[in-house]
Amino acid sequence: MIKEKNLSCQIEIDGGVGLENIKSLSVAGVNMFVCGASIFKSKDRKTVISKMKDLLAIAV
Repeated sequence: MIKEKNLSCQIEIDGGVGLENIKSLSVAGVNMFVCGASIFKSKDRKTVISKMKDLLAIAV
């Protein structure tokens, strides 16, 4: 519907976002991600964030 009507909007997902699905969510149209648990429960937050950014860069 968004594409059909050429609407400009943000699509956010809050919860359940991690390295295993962030790319497919982006491809599906999500452009705002709340990734609290996947980042804050990791032992290396900086690496998780970096990997997420890398996955999003190749999802475009």
